[in-house]
Amino acid sequence: MVNFKYNPNELGIKNVWWGKEEKYWIEISNKDKNEEHKKYRGDFGSDLRAPTKDWSGNRNVSMYSILGLVRPNDVIFHCSTTKGAIIGKSLASDFPYITQGTYFSPQATRFSNAPKFPKRTIYKVKLKNYQEFQDPIYQEQLDTKYKKRIINALNSLYKSYGQSVGTTSDDIWGYPVSPNIYCGINMYYEGDWRDRNISVGFSPVLFAKMPIKILKILDLV
Repeated sequence: MVNFKYNPNELGIKNVWWGKEEKYWIEISNKDKNEEHKKYRGDFGSDLRAPTKDWSGNRNVSMYSILGLVRPNDVIFHCSTTKGAIIGKSLASDFPYITQGTYFSPQATRFSNAPKFPKRTIYKVKLKNYQEFQDPIYQEQLDTKYKKRIINALNSLYKSYGQSVGTTSDDIWGYPVSPNIYCGINMYYEGDWRDRNISVGFSPVLFAKMPIKILKILDLV
């Protein structure tokens, strides 16, 4: 039994499949895009931030609210989408807490009058012991060197723990929500059902779980 600060049901997290040993997460972000982003969003290894609700302020978004389930000394891997790689790791200093803070607004890319880094109610987790990897793990490696083993591991995880958590209209996660184990690495299908290709890559989300089975393949545990 894992004790969380926030109730998963209230966060909209419907499939808490992991136990205490599954203490690994991944942040997937372009916060290192430029100096402006670093100023308002912080560096990798400083803290984690995610809005408590969607842009309307009314709905949970699991790739944000799952941040509320981090526990002290959980391990956070950092994926820079700017570099297309897992570049380091940190430890959570404490439980998440709710505060006011700046957060990047995708609305700013669509509307010229929208603030780029508005003040919002956010979950925040302070981090410690940041370690930058000498040999980052790149997106291309997931779909080549590690591809077959990752696909086998994901299929095993889906079979053991996968659970339908609704439809894409109920929750914004960024990939098919059934079966959903909130994983930071996923399979993608291209082509029709008669001749489809499977690729492996980072999930298009902000924050997610990193199952031990996947980490062992990547030699990260």
